[in-house]
Amino acid sequence: MELNEKIDELILQFTADRWQKVAMVVASVLLDGGKEMDEVNDYEVADRVKVLASEGRIESRGDLDEMRYSEIRLPQ
Repeated sequence: MELNEKIDELILQFTADRWQKVAMVVASVLLDGGKEMDEVNDYEVADRVKVLASEGRIESRGDLDEMRYSEIRLPQ
């Protein structure tokens, strides 16, 4: 599995049906994502959040360029 696919899978795994801060999901991916995430930084994960939102795989609100001021959830 390609690294971006793994990051996407983890983002979706840690995203809930309720709104959550992007920063919290990113932290969960980095801390609980396993050894593969050791070489990944928070900005790389945040970039994948933007991709998933643009593809409609997650919903977002706020400015996705600001992890602490934006939220995501699974599509309703």
